[in-house]
Amino acid sequence: MHTRRDAISLLLKSGAGVYGLHLLGGCGTEVQSASPAISWPTMDEPPILEGDRTIPWWGRGNYAPVLDEIEAFDLEVEGNIPTELNGYFVRNGPNTNTDVPDFWFFGDGMIHSVEFENGTAKSYRNRWIQTPAYETGRSSLLSNYGNTALLNQNNRLLALYEQGL
Repeated sequence: MHTRRDAISLLLKSGAGVYGLHLLGGCGTEVQSASPAISWPTMDEPPILEGDRTIPWWGRGNYAPVLDEIEAFDLEVEGNIPTELNGYFVRNGPNTNTDVPDFWFFGDGMIHSVEFENGTAKSYRNRWIQTPAYETGRSSLLSNYGNTALLNQNNRLLALYEQGL
């Protein structure tokens, strides 16, 4: 049986853990990768995106907030989806419905879901997570945005936030 220490050790040896610690630390310095073949960007090198450069990168391009709840059916697929892949792909993430926040982890949660069936992308849906901050339009450092992870418990999909009280 593997311990948490074994898992952390493996991450650090792979370079992923070192990069993750670099992001959390936010020091903006170069990271020495465990593998010389991996070239990680620095915190000073945000993604190159089109749009107004005075807006932070998490508010532009494909990182920009999605402002509408959408339902789409019989989606066009480029390439092939294995016919054995049936079910849902569901993801959660921060998505502000107001101004671009000061930090990219802030922002109300939005769930995105794609349903796969017999080699087709049957549907796409997205929904805002109904937190008190979202419903009242007022948030603070103590708000729980529900924008980090998902947990399926007792036939309920719960949206989690790792910084909320």
